[in-house]
Amino acid sequence: MYWLSGGYGNSLTQLPNIRHEKDDSLSINKLKNTMKKESVFDNRVAEIKRILIDMREAGVKEMKKKEIRDLIEVSDKSNFSKILKALNGFIIENDFVVEGQRISIKK
Repeated sequence: MYWLSGGYGNSLTQLPNIRHEKDDSLSINKLKNTMKKESVFDNRVAEIKRILIDMREAGVKEMKKKEIRDLIEVSDKSNFSKILKALNGFIIENDFVVEGQRISIKK
């Protein structure tokens, strides 16, 4: 049991002769919350990376954005644009070109 010491400090002090048991479940819950959980956005970014790599390996020169949106089940164009912006470094690094309604491999 704790009591607030007087004054403006408001520091907690344990009362003498009272045994305090620490609750370990709080620290376990805190650990679970700090572990990074993959979001739907992160999963979709990874799916598009896989699709683009598969596209290159299959020898496909270009693919419509709509086809990729359908594959990852994103109906909103603006959400798809946000995913592509997150992939900008990957796209440049792997020689893909995003132009208009298509994603193609640089020639």
